[in-house]
Amino acid sequence: APTVAILLSTYAKILMHTQPPDQELQNQVWAIFN
Repeated sequence: APTVAILLSTYAKILMHTQPPDQELQNQVWAIFN
């Protein structure tokens, strides 16, 4: 779905600008998509 693609794109941008990457945030997002 286009909405999922937009969310993934936004999430990727957030990750690229978050140093170090937030593992807990990653886990929450992957839980949503899985």
